[in-house]
Amino acid sequence: MTEKIKIKLTVLFLSLLILLALGLSIFFAVREEGTGAGGQSSEQNGDGEQDEGNASFPVRDVSDKLFFTLNEEETAYSVTDMDSTAEGSVTIPSTYKGFPVTGIDEFAFEGCDSLLAITIPESITSIGEGAFRNCSSLVWISYNAIAVEDMISGSNVFYNAGSYYNGITIVFGENVTSIPSYLFYISDLLNRPNLNKVVGCENVKNIGAYAFSNCGRLMSVEIGSKIDRIGDGAFLYCSALTEIMLPESVTSIGEMAFFGCQKLVKVTIPKNVTIIGGSAFSGCSNLTEIIYNATAVVINSVSRGGVFSNAGINSDGITVTFGDSVNNIPAYLFHESNEPYSPNIKNVIIGSNVTSIGEYAFYGCNNLRSVIFGDSVKNIGTCAFYGCSYLEEITIPSNVVNIGKAAFQYCGYLTNVAFENTEGWKYSDSESMISGLELSSDALANSKTAAEYLTLVYNDYYWFRI
Repeated sequence: MTEKIKIKLTVLFLSLLILLALGLSIFFAVREEGTGAGGQSSEQNGDGEQDEGNASFPVRDVSDKLFFTLNEEETAYSVTDMDSTAEGSVTIPSTYKGFPVTGIDEFAFEGCDSLLAITIPESITSIGEGAFRNCSSLVWISYNAIAVEDMISGSNVFYNAGSYYNGITIVFGENVTSIPSYLFYISDLLNRPNLNKVVGCENVKNIGAYAFSNCGRLMSVEIGSKIDRIGDGAFLYCSALTEIMLPESVTSIGEMAFFGCQKLVKVTIPKNVTIIGGSAFSGCSNLTEIIYNATAVVINSVSRGGVFSNAGINSDGITVTFGDSVNNIPAYLFHESNEPYSPNIKNVIIGSNVTSIGEYAFYGCNNLRSVIFGDSVKNIGTCAFYGCSYLEEITIPSNVVNIGKAAFQYCGYLTNVAFENTEGWKYSDSESMISGLELSSDALANSKTAAEYLTLVYNDYYWFRI
């Protein structure tokens, strides 16, 4: 074979390779632009409207890989499946072929491990069990649904979601007013969603029960200024959460709402809160500061445990400050009858407008070292400081006129009690305190004798001053 023929054959071969490569490029480009086997996107076929993609994500849109099913009444569509090999972001349309899209069916996105972002429109009213199960690459959720039904504990909607990357950010749309119960709840701790950040709750009024429970990697939550109710167990075992800012609009904090938030260091109770459920802040073991501003809280004494059981046990101690808006410290606020679970409260500062300390308010706070009473305090309730065994000294303000039975019982180290007003004190075994026996003013003027009277000699009586 001559040299010229060899050259011609080589050129021909290279030309064929170039043509083949060009043909393949055109084929895949056309395939990418066309409609995939998984259905049609509302953007490409004109049958739907993508009017709520308000939190865009800069990756390829693979919404055309969705499958839809018309309901039996032929009034609405639901998303039933997706091509699990599709890689990118999905915006669920609010309408499809002229009908609203109202549902995300059970396991609709299960195993879509290349799905990076999802936008859920306002029209969605139901999200099925395991809908986003094993969407392990998920990092972004734009949630705009305004009327989704509450889930149940077995819904496992985001089972093992986001496990591949650094965590999921969820953005709640401006029209969302309620976050459904159990939205991110997974009972299996090994497969809980890797939720990292919650933002965009400007108009949310209600956080449903256990909505973010067991999200152990959740580090940041932005709660809007309109939130009214935080449901039972809403942030249960969110152990990476370091701070939560509760706005003045909050009126109700449910049972176990922040139970087990081990890294939470500061809590502020806003002034409009009227309900704090049992164990709401139990197990917040690194808590160091509580700012209490609520004016009308009632604590359920028979609830499932003390509100702050085991709080601060891994810290140097909690300082509790009652703000100027507070008139009454509620009964049972820091009560803990089981000594090993007592909150590690070391310092209490009672504001200048507090007039009453409720019964059992600090019962069992056995690490309490310092209490500073405001000048307006008039009443100290029954068993208010019962069992505060490390309390060494206190000053009883001149305005105090009632000290309840056993208010300082079992305060073994309390050896210095200074009464600013020693005149007119009496003791009685009757709570009515109509009449009683006088206590010596001279005896009460001696701080050590006053301590003995209050903790031992007359501790089982009601004290009052006329």
